[in-house]
Amino acid sequence: MYIIIMDSDKQLIPTIRQAIYRGENMMDDVKFLLPLTYKKFDLSEFTVVLQYIQNNKIVHEETLTMDNPPLRNDRLSFSLQLNSIFTKKEGKLKIQLRVTKIDTEASVQYILKTSDCCIDILPSYYYETGDESEAEIGSKLEEIGSKLEVMDSVLATKADNISLDSENGEIVLSSSGSKIGDSISAKDLGDTIVEHTTDGLVNILI
Repeated sequence: MYIIIMDSDKQLIPTIRQAIYRGENMMDDVKFLLPLTYKKFDLSEFTVVLQYIQNNKIVHEETLTMDNPPLRNDRLSFSLQLNSIFTKKEGKLKIQLRVTKIDTEASVQYILKTSDCCIDILPSYYYETGDESEAEIGSKLEEIGSKLEVMDSVLATKADNISLDSENGEIVLSSSGSKIGDSISAKDLGDTIVEHTTDGLVNILI
């Protein structure tokens, strides 16, 4: 676990550092401890967003969740689990907090920004997922699963058998043993064949 404190001067100070290795996923979290108030503002009423930059220099954002209970050592506690998106690249993960609140009555948005600090992502020489992180692979597996569910629902509506229900005098379609669609009256089918053929069929009332 990483624990990072925001002091009264809005500096982010790591106090506990956990070894985080490239490619790790959902095993460790980072806790941010904020003061209860900043000047006159109650920070529990604010939204806390983590902004971070990886080696590609692209800024990413993640909204932090307030812990339950929300206090730790008389500070507000917010947590974020580190998934493989955060640990995709080894090196220094530069982070910063953006703390905001919108006052709709006054039409004002309050914004507080902290200093930045770094989380070290250590190299793992047995990281073998190539260019795709575990999170990306998981997303693709979910996509494949969704497509298979759609295929199953489509196949459930496709007939794989036709049979005669002699008790009710009907011809029925079924899929995997379950009846689908509307049945056809054997009598009506016979009448239609008689009407449209000249092969000597005789219309017999039953």
